[in-house]
Amino acid sequence: MRAHAAVLQLAILLLASGAGGPACAELRDPFMFGPGGPGDAVPEQPPPVLVGVVWSLERPMAIVDDQTVAVGAAVGGWQVADIQPDGITIERAGRREFVTPGNAFPAD
Repeated sequence: MRAHAAVLQLAILLLASGAGGPACAELRDPFMFGPGGPGDAVPEQPPPVLVGVVWSLERPMAIVDDQTVAVGAAVGGWQVADIQPDGITIERAGRREFVTPGNAFPAD
């Protein structure tokens, strides 16, 4: 039993001193997938996708990715300007685009 305690103490001392392995700052996060390490760029998010339209004359709604939005909502850097039964109009910096269900917002 004493031998196990001595081995455990030695292992703790080696880890604390940094011997036998990389420094903590060099370790990668085990919950991050891909090459991700310190200083790596964060991958860009894909553009939002219009899943569908919930049509109502009084309060039309759109489903974008996993959220329900109304006219005036901001999504992925775009603002929802209008909702029609066949799609939505989005705008950003004076540019207007019409997106139909199943399609992604423009990436640029």
